[in-house]
Amino acid sequence: MINEIICIGSSHAEGGGLDIHRNKETVDWYLKNKNIKVSAKTHSFPTILNKKTGINTTNLGKCGTGVEYLIRNCEEQLEKEDCSNKLFVFERSIWGRAELFDPKDGNYIVANWGHRNGEDPSDGFESYLTQNYNREFHNSHLIYGDRGWDYTQNKCQQIYDAFLTRFLDEDNLLKNQDRQLLNLFYKLDSLKIPFLLFNSECWYLHKIEEHPLIKKNIIQLRHEGEDIGLWDYLDKHKLSIRHETNNEIDDGHAGLNGNEFLADLIIKRIDK
Repeated sequence: MINEIICIGSSHAEGGGLDIHRNKETVDWYLKNKNIKVSAKTHSFPTILNKKTGINTTNLGKCGTGVEYLIRNCEEQLEKEDCSNKLFVFERSIWGRAELFDPKDGNYIVANWGHRNGEDPSDGFESYLTQNYNREFHNSHLIYGDRGWDYTQNKCQQIYDAFLTRFLDEDNLLKNQDRQLLNLFYKLDSLKIPFLLFNSECWYLHKIEEHPLIKKNIIQLRHEGEDIGLWDYLDKHKLSIRHETNNEIDDGHAGLNGNEFLADLIIKRIDK
């Protein structure tokens, strides 16, 4: 019997599209047009899961994070308590997401990267560093702490960009992240701990998609007979904030109906 649902993922799990610090215009729109005071805390799909099932639900979603964050948080849960009666729900995020640990203040930093030219790594990489994606850099020690790592002077990002450009083997890193995540799923399966998975986009190591363990536990999202990722699903099925606000707010995250729909998909799997 499941006594707790633990949701781990990125902005979709956190409810980031409804976070007032991310975009106050979104919150204002729902209040003005729907008379609903929305927030990430009250309207994310993990919160809806809790309300509909009565099962205690922990939301460990954090905007901007990726596979490293997902694996670390799951492992930390396994280490600190018995998880045999818990259900893990994973939102597997998009590529190019990483985290760094700052021993100076004991915080993890979202350390995302992408191609400088927007197409391939031939011109090197550019990064984005913050402790809180929704609040941007306003509460980060990268501004207010050590002046040698002051993001406002761009030194911190320049150093990280140079490191990535010199040492990052993107192809191997992304393949290894997929392998590590699959290994985590093996571990959960061997411990008989149930889990479900949403994919924001396809696996980099494509053959993993056909693995029996993935097929067994994935919440498959489809459109016109094709498997698609979460971003595309919300768009094609008109469940995003963009659709709910009639294109007044350009945000592809799940809106109120979208978050409820995701919660219902999970509940259907729990009830099986």
